[in-house]
Amino acid sequence: MTTYLVRIYSPYSTKVFEKYVDAPSIESAKKKLIGSIVADPEGYEFEVEEDFILTVAPTKLYITPPYKLLPEEKVKRADWLRGAIVSDDEPVPDGATPVGGLKPAAKIPQDEIFWLIYEQEIRSACIRFREPYTLKWMEREKTYRPGDIECDLPWSEACKLCAIKFRVVKTPPRMPLIDPRGESLKEGEEVTYSMPEELEWARRQVDQGNLRQITEPIAEWLYPDVKVKVRYRKDFWTKFVEEAKRMARIGKIREAVLYMVETHPGITTRTIADLLGISYWIAYRAVKSWVSPQAAKELEKEAEGQATLERWLPINLEKIKKQPPAPKPKIVLGPMWLGQYTLIPVKMMKEDDYLRELKRILTLEGYPTLTPEEEAEYKRKIHEYVMKKERELLTYWLKSR
Repeated sequence: MTTYLVRIYSPYSTKVFEKYVDAPSIESAKKKLIGSIVADPEGYEFEVEEDFILTVAPTKLYITPPYKLLPEEKVKRADWLRGAIVSDDEPVPDGATPVGGLKPAAKIPQDEIFWLIYEQEIRSACIRFREPYTLKWMEREKTYRPGDIECDLPWSEACKLCAIKFRVVKTPPRMPLIDPRGESLKEGEEVTYSMPEELEWARRQVDQGNLRQITEPIAEWLYPDVKVKVRYRKDFWTKFVEEAKRMARIGKIREAVLYMVETHPGITTRTIADLLGISYWIAYRAVKSWVSPQAAKELEKEAEGQATLERWLPINLEKIKKQPPAPKPKIVLGPMWLGQYTLIPVKMMKEDDYLRELKRILTLEGYPTLTPEEEAEYKRKIHEYVMKKERELLTYWLKSR
C-alpha cells in the first residue's frame, strides 16, 4: 500500500489543499476520494468530483524524530558527512559527532572492482547545563546559565561536563560487579562515568544499593538515547587485494601493507587490517616501518586514540612505539579521514603500472594471454578505478585545506 498526496481544489473558497490517501495505485487513490465529503481550510464541506482533483503523487510520510536536526550550515561544515550515506530513517541530530571507529557493514563484489560499506555511529553532543558554568574553550570564554543548551562542543568536552563519580558500596555475593565497559569493580573503588548508557547503568546500581553517587554533573545529555548511523563507500580492486592477502598468508605482512597502499592510495591503516584479516596493532606496526620518523610520531598518536576505542592491551601499544620508522620512507601520511590518516605511496602508480601488475597476477594464476578486446576492457576498468582514486584523494586534499 502506497501513500499518495492528493491536491484538491475547493469550489467554495477557491483554495487548493492537500489530502493523504493510502491506496495501491493512483487510480485507486482518485476513486477513494471521488464522491467523498471533505472540508477545505475555510471549513466549507463539499463532495469531491473528478475535476476537483488537481494532482496525485506518491509520497513518503516521514516520522518527526524526537530531537532537533543538524542545521544546514552545520551539515556543510561537517567533514565527516562528506561522502556519507545518510538514511532517511535515521536523520542526523543537532550536535551530531562520530563516536567510536568505523565498522565494516557489508562487502559487495562487483566484477573486478568491489566496494566496502563502512558504518559509523553518530551521537548528539548536545548538553543542557544544570548549574552556572563558565567554559574556556578554543581561546574563547562563554558563560552558561542553568537550562542553557550547547551543541557545538567536541564530544570529549561534553563527556567531561556530563561526568559523574560513583563509589562502589557493595558487590553481589560470589560474583563481581561488571560495568558496561566490561571491567570488574571492587568495594570501595571510585569510578567515573560519562557516556549515556554508562550513566543509566550506574543509576540502576545506585537504586539497588551497589553504588553511591558522590559528585553532581555540570550538564546532562540532551538526547541520551539518540544513536544513528551513517555509511561510507570505498572502492577496491579484487585482484590487488587478493595478491596482498597471499603475501600476508606467507608472512610478508610489511610487503602486503605497502602493496595495499601502492594499489589503493588514500586507504587507512584500519581498512588495510580489515581487508587483510590482520589485527589493527599489527597493521600499525607495518605502516610505521614504511614512514619517516616525523610521520611515525603522528601514527603513534593515531594508534593511541584508536586503542582507547578498541581496548588494546598496553603491550600492543608498546610494540607499535618500539617499531623503528623507515630510513627511506615509501609511505607518506595524507589528510585525516574520520580520525585516521590516509596513506599515500611516495611513488604513485600510473595506469600502465596497474595494467602490468594485473597481467603479472593473471599470468601467475594461469590465465591465457589477454586478447586485444580483453586488454582494452581492462584498460577501461583501470582508467575508471584510477579516476575514482584521484577523486578520493582530491576530496581529502580539499578537506585538509
